[in-house]
Amino acid sequence: MDIQNKIERFLLGQMSESERTDFEIEMHENPLLKDQVELEQAIVTQIRSRAFVDEQIKQAKEELKQEKFEDYLLGRMTESEKAKFEKELENNPMLKEQLELERAIVGQISNRAFVEEQINTAKKEMKRGKTVRLVLYSITSIAAIFIFSLFITSLFTNPNFDELYASNFTSYTNDYMATDGAYRGDVKIDSLLLTAMKSYEKQDYVDAETQFNQILSSKDNPNIRFYLAVSQLETGKTELAISTLNTLLSQPNEKNVFDYYEQTRWYLALVNLKLHQKSDAKKYLKELVALEGVYWDKAKELLKALE
Repeated sequence: MDIQNKIERFLLGQMSESERTDFEIEMHENPLLKDQVELEQAIVTQIRSRAFVDEQIKQAKEELKQEKFEDYLLGRMTESEKAKFEKELENNPMLKEQLELERAIVGQISNRAFVEEQINTAKKEMKRGKTVRLVLYSITSIAAIFIFSLFITSLFTNPNFDELYASNFTSYTNDYMATDGAYRGDVKIDSLLLTAMKSYEKQDYVDAETQFNQILSSKDNPNIRFYLAVSQLETGKTELAISTLNTLLSQPNEKNVFDYYEQTRWYLALVNLKLHQKSDAKKYLKELVALEGVYWDKAKELLKALE
């Protein structure tokens, strides 16, 4: 058994009594080994201390966040605090999703309080002489109504975002340029761009992303940036893809300037579905319906599913 393994087992308390005794004798006879063990023990202690401190910091942050949620939902924030918190929600989709969950919990607690009140009333009726059968029927009915209301609320207010995303997301087909020639119209194609688009067509999105970034580092091209965003979505870089797509929102809806005005909004709608950001997804879908373009039908269907 190598010495490093012995040290680890000694420090982690994984040795038997006889092994531990033998190892302590070995340390006593070998000052260098003892120094090494003490150094590693110090490192382990530091790591544990750091982990403990990190956990305490994490818990403190969670408690602060929970307190913010409660203050916001219960109307205990000042106007400036509320505005600041809402700005934070806009910039943090995960925080916004947590808030919506808290809001739903608060709503269900309110419903539960109503049910408990009704049950207490039913118990009082029993004390006044009503039959047990009648009171039990009353309590059961109240509970059944509550459970049914939870089911209906869940059914109609929480669409299956993951299903909607999966059934609507497809990678965008390259219609920017043909990759079987050296020219796009009368313009000679840059060799790196040709390589990037070929990678994209082969669904080699990792290489495509790298190559698109290289192209954009020397000259910005919003059309290429759109294909970069799709590549990022395909490689699971959701937040980065959102950031890339957001940079394209200010581009004009003009052919030969920016060809993917509607497509940008469509993919932003889908990626917000993926993040369960219903209101943001609906915002982009409504824009697409108003444009009456290529995504008009799909956007209308998705909006209907989200209502």
